[in-house]
Amino acid sequence: MTTGNRHLFSADSPPDICISCGGDVVFGDRFCGHCGTPVPGAEDAMLLADLQGLTLGEFDIVGLLGRGGMGIVYLAHEIALDRKVAIKVLLPSIVRGKDIVERFRREAKIAASLRHRHITPIFSFKETNKLLFFVMEYVEGRTLESILDDESRLPLDAVRAIIIDVGNALSHAHSRQITHRDIKPGNIIIDSDGYAVVTDFGVAKISGVQGLTSTGGAVGSPKYMSPEQWSGRATHLSDQYALGIVAYRMLSGEVPFKAETMEVQLKRQLFQKPEEIRALRPDCPEDLASIVMRMLEKEPAARWQDIDQAIGSLESRDYGRKSPARLHLAALARVGHDVKALPRTPTSPLPKSKR
Repeated sequence: MTTGNRHLFSADSPPDICISCGGDVVFGDRFCGHCGTPVPGAEDAMLLADLQGLTLGEFDIVGLLGRGGMGIVYLAHEIALDRKVAIKVLLPSIVRGKDIVERFRREAKIAASLRHRHITPIFSFKETNKLLFFVMEYVEGRTLESILDDESRLPLDAVRAIIIDVGNALSHAHSRQITHRDIKPGNIIIDSDGYAVVTDFGVAKISGVQGLTSTGGAVGSPKYMSPEQWSGRATHLSDQYALGIVAYRMLSGEVPFKAETMEVQLKRQLFQKPEEIRALRPDCPEDLASIVMRMLEKEPAARWQDIDQAIGSLESRDYGRKSPARLHLAALARVGHDVKALPRTPTSPLPKSKR
């Protein structure tokens, strides 16, 4: 990566040209200076260059793990401790939004306050005049979303194991008055040992602390949001409902409520009763089906009293590391994250005294 009027990426990459007119695109350009066409990936390239510069000598940024509405997650090598980490960076285009920045800070603080086997730990948070980012554990494996896209449904014992893992993570968060508010397969990683790990506390809420959304505002993922969450009244029972939908999908291969528009999705979440799981998965035991269906009750008071009661109702089995359920999940996770390789961080120049 170079500066001034040089090209956008590293020196060994081909010159960058506009896809419309063929004119040169120089570093920092977000639009072609000749025809005005937006430059693909310009903001991402600038963000990567800034991150490499700020972490030079501390981290080697080696891959792109994914991106969302708020930020980009990179795979990095922490040089001093010789380990892989994940770095989540807030997109510069939304740094000007005061609420977004505060939410990003709060996500780091909330996640850092939770120490649990099934929650991704945060190592550090850094803020400069250019970037906000935090460093967290890199969980080697795959998201449950990715696995379900390939497998559709999971074996019954694997479903039970994931419900227990996520339920224990939520129990730990709830005991500290934290509601996740965005439990979904994309925020659950199955690691290389076959255990589920909850991540992304970006819209989490601490009981008694004023939220960042307007009164009555809804946050979360519509397919997994409880009826009360649509009106901004999420509680720990809303996380239970979301986990119920995740379990329903793991068992049946689909979410209970699907819609083409947000309005229809809302109506179905509020008023439509989900089809019985055993009608879609006949081999599902009645006890497991009834536990999940109770988690999906429209009225919060009709659900399990808390997540501990829900997972405590599951039949007690051995889900240790060598159990068939863990071995099966570990095999699915071994495919690993889809990591997009990036240009390597340039080596720091040696001082003259060390040459």
